[in-house]
Amino acid sequence: MAAVTITGRINTVLLARGETVTVERTDRIDRLAQRGFITIEPQTSPESTQTHAGDTGAHTVDETDPSAHSDDESVDSDEPPRSGPGSHRDEWVRHLIDHDIDHDPTATKSDLIELWDTHVAGEQS
Repeated sequence: MAAVTITGRINTVLLARGETVTVERTDRIDRLAQRGFITIEPQTSPESTQTHAGDTGAHTVDETDPSAHSDDESVDSDEPPRSGPGSHRDEWVRHLIDHDIDHDPTATKSDLIELWDTHVAGEQS
């Protein structure tokens, strides 16, 4: 996969709003962009990136390197917000589907969040 430069659109555990980093493009990065958490910046020539990276404050993060992540892994950065803008039930349904987690179609948003929390707790055990 190719490296891409991304900019945070909202604050997350891994990237602050307006922060720009270069990462390996993965399915996760594409999902974050589709959900509006980040913007994938247009590609520039390598010479341009080298010339301007220091000026923009951009830094490189290897998405596959666990040490590049925050110590607080309790929040999945592609997890929909639990409250406020973007916290709709439909976002939680998509999130569970993206992670191959079966759910009751009549479940409330709170039920879906509880199901996700149970799934995450099970993975950490």
